[in-house]
Amino acid sequence: MGTKERREREREERRQAILQAARTIAGEEGWQAVTIRRVADSVEHDLDLFAQAESRDNGKPVALAREVDIPRAVANLRFFASAASIASFVSAHCVSV
Repeated sequence: MGTKERREREREERRQAILQAARTIAGEEGWQAVTIRRVADSVEHDLDLFAQAESRDNGKPVALAREVDIPRAVANLRFFASAASIASFVSAHCVSV
């Protein structure tokens, strides 16, 4: 297996891990409970799993992925979750002219 194939396989493994986190939330609490914020919580909970995958995918040390990359990804997910909530609130409370 070449480098390209390995990276594609590992990228798919990360994608499946994120989807599994969403499915787990949905299975426990229903699809309405699946939010970006909850997925961020799941990624943070499985930090080591994602750090290992990030390390394999990018060739950087696991410690760097654990301390920088995955926490940054979680922060980004939470930022966009908050931005979506704010946008939803603003659009629900705007008066059209």
